[in-house]
Amino acid sequence: MKNKTAISAAAVFAFAAYAFCAENATSTTAAGEKTPQVKQAQAKSAETAPKLDPYEVTAMRFGDSVFSQPVNAQNISSATISESGLVNLPDILSAYGNVKVRTTGSNTSNAEISMRGFGDNSSQRILVLLDGQRLNRLDLTAINWGQIPLEEIENVEILRGTQTALYGNYAEAGVIKISTKKWNQPDYVKTGGFFGTYGEYSAYGRGHWTDGDYYASADVNYYHNSGYTDNSLNWSKSAGVNLGAKLSDSAEANFYVHAGDEYIAWTRPKTSYAEMIADPTSGDKSSEYNLNYLTLAGNVKSETANGEATVDFGANYRGNDSASFSYGSTFPWETCLWTYSVAPRYRHYFDDDRYVEGGVDFYYDDLNIKQDYDCERLTAAPWLGGKYAFNDTFSLNLAGRYEYAMNRIYGAYGQYENLNGLAAQIGLNAKINDSWNVYFRFDQLYRYPAVDEMINYDPFTYARVNADLAPERGQNYEIGTNYSNNGFKGNLSVFYMHLDNEIAYTPRFGNSNIGETNRFGADVMLGYDYEKLCGVSTEWTFVSAKIIDGAYDGSRVPLVPTVMGTNRVWIRPVDFMRIDFVHQWTGQQYMGNDFQNDREQMPSFWTIGVTANFFIRENLRAYVSLQNITDETYASSSYCSTWSEAWYVANGRTVRAGVEFKF
Repeated sequence: MKNKTAISAAAVFAFAAYAFCAENATSTTAAGEKTPQVKQAQAKSAETAPKLDPYEVTAMRFGDSVFSQPVNAQNISSATISESGLVNLPDILSAYGNVKVRTTGSNTSNAEISMRGFGDNSSQRILVLLDGQRLNRLDLTAINWGQIPLEEIENVEILRGTQTALYGNYAEAGVIKISTKKWNQPDYVKTGGFFGTYGEYSAYGRGHWTDGDYYASADVNYYHNSGYTDNSLNWSKSAGVNLGAKLSDSAEANFYVHAGDEYIAWTRPKTSYAEMIADPTSGDKSSEYNLNYLTLAGNVKSETANGEATVDFGANYRGNDSASFSYGSTFPWETCLWTYSVAPRYRHYFDDDRYVEGGVDFYYDDLNIKQDYDCERLTAAPWLGGKYAFNDTFSLNLAGRYEYAMNRIYGAYGQYENLNGLAAQIGLNAKINDSWNVYFRFDQLYRYPAVDEMINYDPFTYARVNADLAPERGQNYEIGTNYSNNGFKGNLSVFYMHLDNEIAYTPRFGNSNIGETNRFGADVMLGYDYEKLCGVSTEWTFVSAKIIDGAYDGSRVPLVPTVMGTNRVWIRPVDFMRIDFVHQWTGQQYMGNDFQNDREQMPSFWTIGVTANFFIRENLRAYVSLQNITDETYASSSYCSTWSEAWYVANGRTVRAGVEFKF
């Protein structure tokens, strides 16, 4: 009854806000291709409170309008991030992109994200790019979100659905593209911080300078969180520099470097759902990491009368210089991972609506487990694509990619075969007008196993070798639409994905091919913004993920809720104040490893958050944020085996109060 009452209240409130906005609505400019004026307005939106999120996204490997491409895409701007009252990117993706976030601790700095109905190892199915540099790791550990300070982000683009034809391995379920602040920023110095519950506090500073053909920015960040549960301390400190130069009237170079140090501790999980509800915050320490990281990302861009070229390059380092697990005994576990990449690409235009494009993505990964072995993977992936417009409405998009990964593993486990994948995409797009399109897409997809799937090297279990682990291959069919006009915005995509040889972490604590799977689902978002006064949106994901052969034939894929949604309302009652309400609901899901579907399910849960921003002066902003206002106790994740269960509690009520100065 409590859940139904809360949901009903949220729905009534959302409808009332919508009715108020619709009654006062006036026409606004229709969304179209990005012009210099649009780009300037978007840059300004990051620095001034009243601006709204742009609906336009780059969508593909070059800058394309979402209405001219067969893709479900969404943009989260720096203004939204700044005013959210949230402190890390997974929480932003959850609250403003309806992306599923799963954690095994009381912080989300190492959270696993999921789209399109994937459960365990879902972070291996979503490619995350920071200025073109891949952040996904060669092993199965989650992305270190602490290495992406929110103050540095210009915008985040969410591409839902298979993109392996253009982006390759890891892009089986979608792509998250993160862009840092570069051009079109005014000169400023910004400093701020906040205090919150559970010993949470933060301080940061950032400066940006632009002088015609050059820009430079620098930032420093410190974050501390004692943790909602016992023995779950998390702190991080980092610094970064962003540089850029105009090489000519048609060419530019950009370079980004960020380095930091982070400590994360995890509380031992509860052994049952009842125990978690009765005593959610107590517990001994189960493991800890002390991480240091370095991210380098750069690109050179050039435009000609008939085309444009870009070369992305970078390096990503993450080291666990002191990590330990304490499941009955203490195991020291030190790892070091380097990833280097170079990705040249070129697009040639025949006219505004016809082009061919192509490139090659090179990656070199070196994973060193100091107690055990060293693994190298060299990946080369040539790709081709193009667009042909039949007329002003209909166009055809084609893409193909061949990816080859050479593996060399030193240690006790022997050698492994090289891996390869062939992906293709065919998309038919109908651009009804500059603010509305309808599309159909077919994808031939692949994903080859990560090193940690081929070799299970968890220090507290026996190492298992999966030399015969087959790559995942399959097909994705999708129809969808995008719309944005007169303050209204929305998109809808309905998809069917079939996979052969899906890889999953099974009850024997090893990764295996579980057989064929089918996924049917839909992603839908509807919203309305009335200028600077108010707005409302609702976003939902519906998915059925089912195993259709083998030992688990007929079972649902664990850790996949059938329904999850996010409802948002924002109002600006006076010029100096904006209030945002976010209601999130997640349906029931089977525990991790429960492939028989015979264990207790993770119950559905909902949360409500509110953030109030106060624009006191032009250079002074204060805010108060309350997340999980009703102090709901719920499981963020859970796993089972034949002899035990592990339940991980999510954060309770969180309060933050912060201030930001800008000069």
